[in-house]
Amino acid sequence: MASLHRSALLLTAMWSILAAADGSTLTIGAILASQERVDQFHEAVSRLNASAPRGYEYQGVALIAQRNPMTTSLHICDELLPQKVNL
Repeated sequence: MASLHRSALLLTAMWSILAAADGSTLTIGAILASQERVDQFHEAVSRLNASAPRGYEYQGVALIAQRNPMTTSLHICDELLPQKVNL
């Protein structure tokens, strides 16, 4: 199952490279269940950066989901959206 998630992240990231014409930083946002998942997400983004074409860089922004969906929504508005998340 984890490899499926990694494959989906990689395909999405590669699509972003094709969609971005100016060679810039592409920010990937994620809402995850635990700090362990956040760490895994950042490791995956680091691996993407290691194989990204010249001129492209990925930035990962992750939040841990709260039990209250409204609180999570507020965190998204306050912390993810200002980061200009592309994906």
